[in-house]
Amino acid sequence: GMFKESYGMPINTYMRNYRIQEACRLLQSTPHSVAEIAQMVGYESQSRFSAVFKARIGVSPSTYRKEKSKLNNSVDIISESINQHDGEGALQ
Repeated sequence: GMFKESYGMPINTYMRNYRIQEACRLLQSTPHSVAEIAQMVGYESQSRFSAVFKARIGVSPSTYRKEKSKLNNSVDIISESINQHDGEGALQ
């Protein structure tokens, strides 16, 4: 069908990818529980959501959230230190 030609994958694969991407964003940026996020992205059961998430991402949703909150903190520190050294003639 047309969808597969436009996106290079069947619509159900696209939707699954989209749901997992949206779940990643929600896990990082909201305080919702994993069960709530599962429902928000269209999974009836948390266990099904967790299984699909882990298959795609490689870790469970709760582990992902823990790892990302650590990463986000270190990324903020890195970008702050880069900004402080901005405009000191590095691009001449």
